Amino acid sequence: MGGIGFWIAYCIGFGILGGGLYTYMSGRKKRRWALFIRATLIYTAFALAFVWLLYKIA
Repeated sequence: MGGIGFWIAYCIGFGILGGGLYTYMSGRKKRRWALFIRATLIYTAFALAFVWLLYKIA
């Protein structure tokens, strides 16, 4: 399934892209950085949980 470093990098990249898209689609104008950081952490955590689940199954 590839090296673990690749999957961690994928999760971080997915979190940044997902958080950025969520922030962009949001209509908020104030505290956008806080929203971006929170969304990025949540998307990264979901991606890491998904990869962990894949490793447990495979």
